[in-house]
Amino acid sequence: LAAQFEREGVGLIPLREGALHFVAEVLADPSEPVELVVGSGLDIADSAPVLHRSEVTVDPQAWGVLRDHRLGGKAVLPAALALEMLAEAALARCPGGSLLAVEDLRVLRGVVIEEPVTLTVELGERGSSGLHRRFEARLLDSDGLPRYCAAVTIGPRTATPSAADRPADLDPAELTAAEAYRSRLFHGPSLHSLDGIEAVGETGIVATLSGAPSRGEWTGHEGSWALDPLLLDGVFQAVILWCWEQLGSPSLPSSLERLLVFADAHYNADTVPL
Repeated sequence: LAAQFEREGVGLIPLREGALHFVAEVLADPSEPVELVVGSGLDIADSAPVLHRSEVTVDPQAWGVLRDHRLGGKAVLPAALALEMLAEAALARCPGGSLLAVEDLRVLRGVVIEEPVTLTVELGERGSSGLHRRFEARLLDSDGLPRYCAAVTIGPRTATPSAADRPADLDPAELTAAEAYRSRLFHGPSLHSLDGIEAVGETGIVATLSGAPSRGEWTGHEGSWALDPLLLDGVFQAVILWCWEQLGSPSLPSSLERLLVFADAHYNADTVPL
């Protein structure tokens, strides 16, 4: 399995270190936790001191988009919306600033929302320089347990995007977007970001995406987006299809190394790249 884990970016625990963790847990006094997770990059204890907390109440009746994001029959918060919450909280601390980047997003555990739930965003600050502020952001559940974490950078927008190179050696896609939503993807109508699938191959996938509607249409609360959560979710959907094509099974997003943002979210989502 080592090669498979390496392809998925999962760090392995050395045999001796794993054995020592096992022995320490077996010999420890009984305690309240019933589950122990040990792994590369999972240590979140060394976080920046919390300097701000904000709350977000998610009501599945008001957040109509959740009806179209169900796993095992249960409504689950899309990773793209969790990332949106982290970005919004950081922007709120920097009036007049722009969202420049989100890095090292990690899905520690998804959030099932069957009834109204109040989630908490915690912000710490580390690595800020000049006009650029870098926040460590965490999304906590109602029990105070972290579910998502990421580093968010806010500052003046100066960079412009360069054209991305099209992946080489791609074949024309046989699967249409409509067929993908019927047979490969679980996303309901409000999350149908994929307009077309042009090509797919070992090195990537090319697809055309649509952006999100107004915030009120999705959540029942007016305001502007920090990101475009539908556009971002469409990228995740394209990756799921790529995994189907290349590996024969789907894959849900568990981490994101870097997302660079070149325009504010009140743009025309059809023309501005992320």
